[in-house]
This record gives sequence, C-alpha cells and structure tokens, in this order.
Amino acid sequence: MKGFSSVQDVLKQLQTDGLPNSTVNDLKKQLSMLENPEVKEYFMDRVGGLMSGRISIDNIRDDAIDARNRRMSRRLP
Repeated sequence: MKGFSSVQDVLKQLQTDGLPNSTVNDLKKQLSMLENPEVKEYFMDRVGGLMSGRISIDNIRDDAIDARNRRMSRRLP
C-alpha cells in the first residue's frame, strides 16, 4: 500500500481491490498488538468496514478520540 498520497487513495484501494494477503500478514507482523484476539477482531472489523464503505475514516478517528478520552478520564482523580 505504498505510494498513496492521501487517505482517499488508500480508501479507494481498499474499496476496489481490497488488501492483498501479504499486506495483511505484514501488518500482523509489524503490529504485535494484533496477537491479542480482541484487538485483532477490532482491527479486522475496521479494515473490513473501510473496504465495504460501512465505516469511514471519521469513524476511526472518533473511536480513537473516545479511547483517548476514556483513558484520560481514568487518570483523573
């Protein structure tokens, strides 16, 4: 997935051709957290959602912001 100049380019690739198995395997190797079944399920759901158009990059951003906010609220007294 190298050579893309924008998020839209990546989404277009995901929605038209999907991800080659080799790319998915490379991601699994690089992202050790994917060894956790819950993380892997979430990741694959998000990628599948992007591929199908069911979710958008904005949904991913919202999830990240929510996770950050939950983590920060646990740190507050």
